[in-house]
Amino acid sequence: MWVSIACAALFVHLNCLGITAASPWSPQAAAKSFSPLPGLHDLQQPVVTPNICGVDDVDRVPCGEPGIDDAQCGAINCCFDGQQCYYGRTATVQCTIDGQFVLVVARDTTLPRLSLDSISLLGGSDAPCSAVDSNADFAIYQFPVTACGTRAMDLGDYVVYENKMSSSYEVGVGPLGAITRDSHYELSFQCRYAATTVAALDVQLASNSPPMPVAASGPLMVELRLGSGQCVTKGCVQAQAAYTSYYGDADYPVTKVLREPVYVEVRILGRTDPNIALVLGRCWATSSPDPFSVPQWELLVDGCPYQHDRYLTTPIPVDGSSGLQFPSHYKRFVLKMFTFVDHDSMAHLQEKVFIHCSTSVCQLTAADSCEPRCSRQTESPWSPQAATKSFSRLPGLHDLQQPVVTPNICGVDDVDRVPCGEPGIDDAQCGAISCCFDGQQCYYGRTVTVQCTIDGQFVLVVARDTTLPRLSLDSISLLAGSDAPCSAVDSNADFAIYQFPVTACGTRAMDLGDYVVYENKMSSSYEVGVGPLGAITRDSHYELSFQCRYAATTVAALDVQLASNSPPMPVAASGPLMVELRLGSGQCVTKGCVQAQAAYTSYYGDADYPVTKVLREPVYVEVRILGRTDPNIALVLGRCWATSSPDPFSVPQWELLVDGCPYQHDRYLTTPIPVDGSSGLQFPSHYKRFVLKMFTFVDHDSMAHLQEKEEMLSQQDRSLLINLL
Repeated sequence: MWVSIACAALFVHLNCLGITAASPWSPQAAAKSFSPLPGLHDLQQPVVTPNICGVDDVDRVPCGEPGIDDAQCGAINCCFDGQQCYYGRTATVQCTIDGQFVLVVARDTTLPRLSLDSISLLGGSDAPCSAVDSNADFAIYQFPVTACGTRAMDLGDYVVYENKMSSSYEVGVGPLGAITRDSHYELSFQCRYAATTVAALDVQLASNSPPMPVAASGPLMVELRLGSGQCVTKGCVQAQAAYTSYYGDADYPVTKVLREPVYVEVRILGRTDPNIALVLGRCWATSSPDPFSVPQWELLVDGCPYQHDRYLTTPIPVDGSSGLQFPSHYKRFVLKMFTFVDHDSMAHLQEKVFIHCSTSVCQLTAADSCEPRCSRQTESPWSPQAATKSFSRLPGLHDLQQPVVTPNICGVDDVDRVPCGEPGIDDAQCGAISCCFDGQQCYYGRTVTVQCTIDGQFVLVVARDTTLPRLSLDSISLLAGSDAPCSAVDSNADFAIYQFPVTACGTRAMDLGDYVVYENKMSSSYEVGVGPLGAITRDSHYELSFQCRYAATTVAALDVQLASNSPPMPVAASGPLMVELRLGSGQCVTKGCVQAQAAYTSYYGDADYPVTKVLREPVYVEVRILGRTDPNIALVLGRCWATSSPDPFSVPQWELLVDGCPYQHDRYLTTPIPVDGSSGLQFPSHYKRFVLKMFTFVDHDSMAHLQEKEEMLSQQDRSLLINLL
């Protein structure tokens, strides 16, 4: 069972048990420990990122007034690049002169990265305490210092307003314990204002009488238009700024990226009666100007968001604070951009998107606010008042096999970089294999890189920034699918790495005389929403055909005589078996390296423990038989589990392997790693290897993180099972 709650930190020990080969199992203990994880830092302490100001242009959130200089930008805790002031990759708190908190939270504030959807304030996460705007890397909050559970303290010369931001985390609950792999973050923040005295002020107001309302029969003109305004000042709310300007007729079709917000406004024209209100019935989209054409996709039904869309359309209230003379004459809503797909083939339709709304007018009374009741849906007789705007073909739906040009292909954080090429190569050598060079290191850029190894392997490194919106790295498959050996051999938050023989994974071979060409294709899947009259997607799709070309050679017979020493005779003897558990520490340093293999080229020594690991970071475990040379015996793992103390019978516990197989109730399954003749080991059957994703224990009742170590144990029926084969 998995539950979501609001989070903390950790330690880890690993233990393994062994036995004699021919007697009831008696434990042979071996323990390893882990230290507290970075990313499970002390609460309220942000993680220092490698480069707080390293934010891509496309993801930057402007900070401060336009035109401020470096010193002014630094004074409000923001970053400056010589031209622009913007928020950095941390949590930034600001206090406005009109009594507002501005809180900008970066997903890079913790390791592993924060889920921006999990953040809440003392007053919860509902409006006005929800994010007023966000992108893939930042969430922006703005609310009055008296709202969202803020506590006020009178300190004489100052009044201090204090709130707290915290993130929730997901907990896995097992029969003997509970764990999490999510980071947790809490930040208490304050705004301090100088206290002032209050004096009476005599004010006389004189104003012209408001004009009499004009109530008359006749046709109503209705207009639909799209907001084009952008935030340019500190504390700006994009959902408000969008309606400060609008696209004109010459601007259409308007280009939007998939999932980009589209700000829609419908208004009554030419009426000044404050007692009428515009009411939206059904709003929908089509792929042609004809409102009755198919396909169609619902946006609003009876004025309420269409409930079968994962990205719900969001109505935006229009009231007296909008500055409009007749707010009831306006309706506004925001949707996330999408494209239609063919209902049968599910292929993207390279067409425009047109928005239509049916409208009516309601008489405002004390008993009727003319607002829809969205808790239940009823049929209503709206008749269409046509208003249509179109969008052009989306840049996220680029021509297949054409990558999106990112603002800075080589702008990869140090922590996310994947090494490319042999160690010590120079700039020219690095560029020749399509990689990036920073003066010291050669690494893969934020695109798709294909390389062909001399021993006949494809190396395919895919960045999530290859498309807009970003690719889901879990959605990638090759011609033969996404199962081993066609699955990713390693990955991090920003890259997926594939390596497989040119003859595998559905590769097609073509003999071109002097060359043999091997061709495969990578494609990404995408999620499709299916409605009664059409289907859409908001996911980008990407396909790339790639080749390796090798020079053809003739084949000649080769007479080889081998001379070798006879292998030593196997030693088969009774007696206790010594078993050791150790952790791999090797790292990939060469092109085409597979981390799951490189990890076992070196191991942590006793002096290295406790070993520090970040939540969800891979932990490479090896269990081996010591001191035996009998090739006819094999090590078998029964149960492997973790505890928070060296005692293997203590609780809490978390299963890793059950009867040698991954524990099925863990979202991040433990992965056994085959050990065979290709490993280079003299007795591969004496070894077992597996990799798990790092976690921390949590208290079963309070769901608080336990600040303890964890032990990893390997046992079957309270022992490590070794079978003689």
